[in-house]
Amino acid sequence: MHARRRTVQGGDGSISVSAVTTVFHLGNSNGPTDGSGSIQRIAGTGDGTVGSSTIEEGRAATDSTLGGLRDVTAATDGSIWFTDDAAGAVCRVDRAGILRVVFREDGPSGLCLDGAGNCYVAYPTANRVVKRDAATGGTSV
Repeated sequence: MHARRRTVQGGDGSISVSAVTTVFHLGNSNGPTDGSGSIQRIAGTGDGTVGSSTIEEGRAATDSTLGGLRDVTAATDGSIWFTDDAAGAVCRVDRAGILRVVFREDGPSGLCLDGAGNCYVAYPTANRVVKRDAATGGTSV
């Protein structure tokens, strides 16, 4: 059985993803709230800052200001991956909540992972897709 996934992008650049009953929120706004505790902010400061990014690599993802969120996806290992156009970065938040920059390049937009953990990122202004190989860390167009 596949979990249903719904992604909503807010006007402040935030992204909320729901999977079955838990909503994961990335962004600098506090995000939606339902009072039940089933909504978790996993990245972004929650301070309402919009438009610029300060990626705090190796620290808690909630310490980073995220200003250009474009896409988000969950990996089979429980990590959350997202693109931040303002930072020109593809980032990963591990299960412990630590943020890592997977790679940097201007203009990342769409993002997906395949079953082998390879990451595909769309760069619409350059009309290309970049693949990051999970085994080697190398990239190809």
